[in-house]
Amino acid sequence: MGSVKESLVPFVGTIGGLNFYFLDGKYTVRKAGGGFSARVHKKSPRIQENKSEFALAATPNRHLRRALHPLIQSFKIPYLHSRLQGALFCFRAFTPGKRGERDVYNSIVTAQGLQALQAFNYSPLCAMETALPYYVTYDEKTHVLQLNELDATSLKTPTEATHLKMRMTVVCPDAENKQMGSYPSEDVTLDLKALPEELVLTPEKVPPPKGPFLVYLRVWFYSEDNGRMVGLKTKEALGVWCVGYGGNS
Repeated sequence: MGSVKESLVPFVGTIGGLNFYFLDGKYTVRKAGGGFSARVHKKSPRIQENKSEFALAATPNRHLRRALHPLIQSFKIPYLHSRLQGALFCFRAFTPGKRGERDVYNSIVTAQGLQALQAFNYSPLCAMETALPYYVTYDEKTHVLQLNELDATSLKTPTEATHLKMRMTVVCPDAENKQMGSYPSEDVTLDLKALPEELVLTPEKVPPPKGPFLVYLRVWFYSEDNGRMVGLKTKEALGVWCVGYGGNS
């Protein structure tokens, strides 16, 4: 695979066994082919099984991103949909079952599934180590997320940032009903020049007392413009992380 630096006539398609396409702001070329055909797709049981399970992973992918919408809102995290789809597709190995019928929802609520969702890198361009200057703890009984032990020296912010907004949500996957509840807190706005020593976030509505859950925290850097807060749109301006999980059977 290579990139085409300059072209008099931009072209996307296939010529002479080469595929030309546009990716990440530049034209790219690679050799066409791969050995697959419609006949192979129709006759190979393994391919059909993978297609079926890949489709089964699409539903929890959509539901999880919807549950995280209170945190992410209109912000565009690069390739979140495709990266999460690939990760969830691998979850099928966490539960036994017939190939082609393993339901990712059942895998999510296992200890392995919850741990894998916590380890997933939701915002790779905004690392928690440099965007979150606090130590995080979560009380499952009271649903209180506490941030303390402020270390402002570890914080790396976008140049234009004057403030940050924090918000948390508790996501509760329900494998039986194929849904994910989301229980967000209010947004808290902090001045980067006057960060508090500690902070407490609590969901506005109480999550269910039983069942698996995942705790997500978001930091979004803002710029104050004539008294108006503007959320920055650069790729490193928002970080979202799963900071805890529990309740699996």
